[in-house]
Amino acid sequence: MPTESPLKALEAELPTLILRERWDDLNATVGLPYRASYMANLASRGEGPTPHKTGRKVYYHRAEVLAWLAERGTSSNGGGVR
Repeated sequence: MPTESPLKALEAELPTLILRERWDDLNATVGLPYRASYMANLASRGEGPTPHKTGRKVYYHRAEVLAWLAERGTSSNGGGVR
């Protein structure tokens, strides 16, 4: 019986736009890897998925996050929260 890939499972669970302020909630509920603070650090160095802003809200597009995770070979927080 084929199993669903972890990235496919994340794709089904994540909203289209991922607010950075909700990142840690999604980490706990659906296994989105890393912490919001780590994502902010990556953004400050020009690394990671492209952050977008509307006013003071920072968000990421689901497709960009999934592509970035696939590139890194990261699919879940099973290896520990960063």
